[in-house]
Amino acid sequence: TASGTLTLTTPKDGSTATESVSLQGAVSTLNVSTNSVSISTDQGVAASGTFTINGRNLTNGVTLALTDANSVFSLSKNSLTKAEAEAGETITVTYNSSAAGNHSGSIAVSWDGGTETITLSGAAAEVPNFSNDNNHRLIIGGIAYGVISDGNGGWQEELAVYNKEFSSAAPSSAGRYTGEVIIPSKINALLDGNPTEFDVTTIAAHAFNSSPGMTKLVIPDSVTSAG
Repeated sequence: TASGTLTLTTPKDGSTATESVSLQGAVSTLNVSTNSVSISTDQGVAASGTFTINGRNLTNGVTLALTDANSVFSLSKNSLTKAEAEAGETITVTYNSSAAGNHSGSIAVSWDGGTETITLSGAAAEVPNFSNDNNHRLIIGGIAYGVISDGNGGWQEELAVYNKEFSSAAPSSAGRYTGEVIIPSKINALLDGNPTEFDVTTIAAHAFNSSPGMTKLVIPDSVTSAG
C-alpha cells in the first residue's frame, strides 16, 4: 500500500488558497509457496502434496484451473474467496493413477489479472495385480503366491506360497526354488484392481519339493499353515 497528498494552490483576491486531497494506493499481490509439486506412490494408491496461497490487497478471489490430460490429479479447492486467500489457504493436490507410469499436469492460479503456474508431476510404481487370470496367482520377487479363497466365491486378504508351477504336485525343474528363499510376512498387490495388503499365511503342499538347489528358507511368523 502507498499514501500521499495532492495539494492544489491558486491565487485568489490577492491571497493564496490551497486545497489538499489525500491519496491512497494498493497493489494486489499473491504469494504461491512453490512452482512445482511432485508426488510418488504405487499404482492404485492415492498420495498427496500441498502448497499454500497468501494474498494481499486483492480485489477479487482466486481461481485454480487444473490441466490434467490423464485425469489422475485432483485439487481440494478450485477457487478461493478474497477473504480465504488473504487469510492464507493450503491447497492439497491428490494423485491417484490406476496405471503405472509417469504423469504430468499444471495448475494456473489466477487473481486480479495476474497468473502463476504450478507444474505437477506424478510417478506411479507398478504393483503386482492378482487378476482373474491364472486363478489369482503370481510370482513376486521370485516367490509364487496365490490368493486364498474365502469359500464363498470371494477372496481373503491372505496368500499361500506355491511351487512356481502353481500346482499341488511335485514341481518340475521349472517350478523349483534355488538359493535363498526368504518369505515376507506381507505383500502389497492389486486384487482385481484394488490396492490390498496381504498377509502370507500358508505354504501349499509341494511348494519346496524337489528343490535341491535351495540353500536357505526363512518362514515368517505370519505363516500358520503348511501343506
